[in-house]
Amino acid sequence: MFLRGQENSEFKTIGYSSSSKVWSNYSAKITEFLAWCDVLSVKINSTDEIRTYTEIDRINFRKVVDKIPLNPIFAVWPSEFFKNNLQYYFESGTTKIEGSIIDLDIKINSGTNNKIEFEVTSQFLSQKMTFDLDHFFKNSGADILWLIDQESGEMVTLADYLNEFPLLFYFQDFTSLRLNEVSSRVAREYALINPDKIETIDWSDTDITAEFDGNKAGKKHIHEKLEEVLNLRAPQILIYDHGSGETADYVLFCEKTDIIEVELYHCKGAGGAKPGSRVGDFYEVCGQSVKSSMYTNVNALKKKLKWRLNSVTTSKFIIGDMTTLNNLYSKNKMFQFKIFAVQPGLSKVDIDSKINELLSATESYIEQGDQLKFRILCSA
Repeated sequence: MFLRGQENSEFKTIGYSSSSKVWSNYSAKITEFLAWCDVLSVKINSTDEIRTYTEIDRINFRKVVDKIPLNPIFAVWPSEFFKNNLQYYFESGTTKIEGSIIDLDIKINSGTNNKIEFEVTSQFLSQKMTFDLDHFFKNSGADILWLIDQESGEMVTLADYLNEFPLLFYFQDFTSLRLNEVSSRVAREYALINPDKIETIDWSDTDITAEFDGNKAGKKHIHEKLEEVLNLRAPQILIYDHGSGETADYVLFCEKTDIIEVELYHCKGAGGAKPGSRVGDFYEVCGQSVKSSMYTNVNALKKKLKWRLNSVTTSKFIIGDMTTLNNLYSKNKMFQFKIFAVQPGLSKVDIDSKINELLSATESYIEQGDQLKFRILCSA
């Protein structure tokens, strides 16, 4: 990026590149250049918080910490895993499994100031791991999950790979941790979710504690009800992709005059009494919403859906087929994305303050992207 600003009432320019080069566009004597370097050194090493009151302030800066923040709620794979479609190999006894690493889920089991315990899981495997600031990532289970290096074909343990390309841990206030560096929060403390982002439907015929099975007699489960609602929108494509490593529970494509709307729906059942105040019910659905923003890119989504529809038995077309989907992709129209967190246990008129703050942080994180919107689907 290249910027222009004022210093001591004098206009100056300065540039910065991702290869850590800093430059300015003017001619000077060597002594003046050395003085400029001294001034830059002071600025680079400064720990003062800088506010420009422009969009630049949305950039997350990181600081080194000696303690892990409390309350980790979810983690996401590094972008390299998505770009390179890394494959894994897992062996336990007579069981041998391989596939795409991004199809595995990351489950946080516990977190303290000293250690995070988590596991990488699917329906068929579980790799227990730990993270701390002294050793970073380590395996804690007897079995080892391996990654296959795309260039050499050699196998590297997941722990070794994560020490080079680490997970990003997110916490209750949406600060994030990458190795020993913490980013700032993405939303103001006590910020409230925009009411316009909350939509409601009638769940009276639905068992809101049952996400996709185990519903009470005479009642629908949440997926069944949501599918009915989405069918009424007459989309060209409706895909069911529930399961480990999902893109979203439902992916919807609607062609409009000038655009193609793409909506990703993530569902979570109410976990018990007073569902609208159970923060735990929202950690998972908000985490899924944040993680799916990785697929709000036309090519990334197309690649992911093709992989899921061809290799995962639970992924299927509810409406449309691959020919119709490819036809939509071939049209010269802009794709606009929306991500929906579906939680029927939430009442629009009575949102707990902690949940409101979590939803606001999720909104702030997701809507940093261009043409990307976050919505909540709940009860009236």
